[in-house]
Amino acid sequence: MARAIAGDQAAYGELVARYTALAHRTAYLLGAGANAGDVVQEARRQMPFEIHLPVQLGTPDQANVHEGRFVTLRYGDVRLDQFDGTVHEQPHGVGQTLIWQRGQVTLRLEGDLTEERALEISAS
Repeated sequence: MARAIAGDQAAYGELVARYTALAHRTAYLLGAGANAGDVVQEARRQMPFEIHLPVQLGTPDQANVHEGRFVTLRYGDVRLDQFDGTVHEQPHGVGQTLIWQRGQVTLRLEGDLTEERALEISAS
């Protein structure tokens, strides 16, 4: 976990591989439906970059690809946008929005979250 938080992509991949099945089962049990993992896989096929799934959020309820440019993942009332590109800034928040980067992908988290919770999600 510490390596993934520090930005080690290989460690992040190991976490995703280790916990994806558990996240899918949990999402299904919480009502996401039998195709909970399918929404992510379909989005991944359409995007030219790796879609990040924060461990703290699990499997999204919805994944929408917007003209092949960016993806929106929905976790109830929480929205996570991702696009291939950099903003050259440190993680920062505006209102109830947090923007950060993971490699060449910029992520934007929006929802009724405390700053502490948003930072936990971004680090996972």
